[in-house]
Order: sequence, then C-alpha cells, then structure tokens
Amino acid sequence: MVRKKIELKQGSIVPVTRGVWYAAAEKLAEAKGGIKIMHKARNRIEFEHGWVTFTDSLEEFWTRFYAEGKEKFSNFQP
Repeated sequence: MVRKKIELKQGSIVPVTRGVWYAAAEKLAEAKGGIKIMHKARNRIEFEHGWVTFTDSLEEFWTRFYAEGKEKFSNFQP
C-alpha cells in the first residue's frame, strides 16, 4: 500500500493543533457569555437562559479540565 500526501485546495478546512486545556477554555468563555446574558436580561425567561448557559458551560469546563489534566499529567491534582 502506497500512501500519498493529500494536497489541500484553497479554502479547505485544515486541522489545527490545540494547546493544553484549549477545549476547557472555550467552555469557560461560553460561561462568561451566560453571565453577560443574565446582566442584559429584561425578563425572567432571558435570565434563565443565561443561567442555564452559565451552569451547563461551567460543568462542561470542569469535566474537560479534569479529564485533560489527568491525561496529560501523571501527578495532576485538581
């Protein structure tokens, strides 16, 4: 079997290397967005939307942070 390098065409989606805790940082930024939604809320429904965004994102942040820390570092202490 002969393997060849695939040449990417202009405008192709290219995989990128992410740093440590990049996925966790994305979720933390999303949680901050939930706080902004709560600050701008004009009624209970908008506020609850912000609260749900905040809590769900914060939980996902911790899950990703913990999982990647355990994977990358043998003596990881969360």
